[in-house]
Amino acid sequence: MSSEEKAVAKAEESTLAIAEFDPKDLKEVIFSNLGEQLREFDLDRVKVPSGGGAAWEIPDLEGSKVEQFLEGVIVFWTTRRTFWSKGIEDGGGGSPPDCSSVDGQNGRGTPGGLCEACPHNEFGSADKGQGKACKESRLLFILRDQDRLPLLLVVPPTSIRPNHKFFMRLANKGLPYYGVRVKLGLEKSRSGEGIEYSMVSFNYLSKLTEKELAAVEAYSKLLRPKFERAAEDPKAATEAPAEAPAEKAEKKPAKAKAAATDSK
Repeated sequence: MSSEEKAVAKAEESTLAIAEFDPKDLKEVIFSNLGEQLREFDLDRVKVPSGGGAAWEIPDLEGSKVEQFLEGVIVFWTTRRTFWSKGIEDGGGGSPPDCSSVDGQNGRGTPGGLCEACPHNEFGSADKGQGKACKESRLLFILRDQDRLPLLLVVPPTSIRPNHKFFMRLANKGLPYYGVRVKLGLEKSRSGEGIEYSMVSFNYLSKLTEKELAAVEAYSKLLRPKFERAAEDPKAATEAPAEAPAEKAEKKPAKAKAAATDSK
């Protein structure tokens, strides 16, 4: 093998575990352990720390590890909205929301209807502060290089705008969100009231190889129905997104898109 051929072969080497698996084999491995019921609650979840924490606590086979950055490929995302007429202090904690949306556009329940026209989706509608009474969050399904199943990150309201801007910058370069490796960090911020909280930072690491991109598209096509049902899981809706000081943001598209669909 010539030096040029070796260079090409090295460039095509992948550290992405699913790139070395046949989709049929991957499906068999996953479902032999989990069965046909793969829900959001089956996935390991990574939370944005409260109080301005600057490190991730990432679940691991041996417990959990504290990492400064979370790296991987975002294979799927969706927006969720949840509204409780009663706050936790009024007995609303742990109960299903009065209204919820799994696509960020159409609410089901009371009041229901179009989220864009709902008064609970207006800044200043929350009982306290200038936030919204209807809590918005973004679910990111992040696949790390050596994993076969993604981690689930629930992005709180204050970090949705940075995520949206990062996706826009990728689009400006002609890159789909599922076609790159990303590095997510945590930055301490402070509200006007002096409350410290953590914001997620989104950074580009590298573009996937053709082989890796094809593997991610096949992977997303295989598990997309499971991810979508995870987002619609009524049990998941009982958990409100992490509270953080309200931040006014521009309108952004909320419809979920999966890698297999976007690539067509």
